[in-house]
Amino acid sequence: MKSIFRTIALLVSLLVLASCNIDFLYIQLPGTSWYYELDGVQAWVHFGPEDRASVLQTEPATGKCMNINGTWTAHGHAVVITEDSGTTHKLTRTFSHLKNSKNKNFSSAYPVDAGSLENTVWTAVRKDSLLVLGFGPGSKAQVAVYKGASWTQNEERVYSLVGSHISLEGGKSATFFGGALLQEDIWLAPVQGRALVQVPGGVCTLTPQTSTFPFILNLEF
Repeated sequence: MKSIFRTIALLVSLLVLASCNIDFLYIQLPGTSWYYELDGVQAWVHFGPEDRASVLQTEPATGKCMNINGTWTAHGHAVVITEDSGTTHKLTRTFSHLKNSKNKNFSSAYPVDAGSLENTVWTAVRKDSLLVLGFGPGSKAQVAVYKGASWTQNEERVYSLVGSHISLEGGKSATFFGGALLQEDIWLAPVQGRALVQVPGGVCTLTPQTSTFPFILNLEF
């Protein structure tokens, strides 16, 4: 009887040890981006090469967009994204796919040729700030930040676009993924007419007036 228990204990130990050593068989996440669309909702996930993660969820039909930014860890099947606020979100990785909580597979997301970004506006929320990036005629870009109760930054910069890569004056860069823009380690969503953005403390409506440049950025809470 004792030998049976010893055998079972040995097998369990071997399984635990094996699971610790097969991490290389799971999909590797650093530096990768993922996408899925379900019931009119689009989701974008990016895992930074270190421990930063960014999630963007949009509803193009309604203009709703929500950003989740924080850190990520992966152990076996479990992938945990911890927001800067402390809230956690769980994903699952397999040997071939990344899945959400509804067991929906993500597809790998790759940069695409932007062609032109003229008169497009993009937005994101990072911690307690609303970020806005707009592209005007020629090589003009507008960078704006709303924090507290005012625009703390709203300035013009020169930008260049080569394929999917955007270089901004001042050393900043971004990459075009089609329905989303990845600026370093954070996703930005396109503003199509208006955007309902979830910010700390509630939801605001961003409506940019794009007939002139610099754009006039209207916020309503």
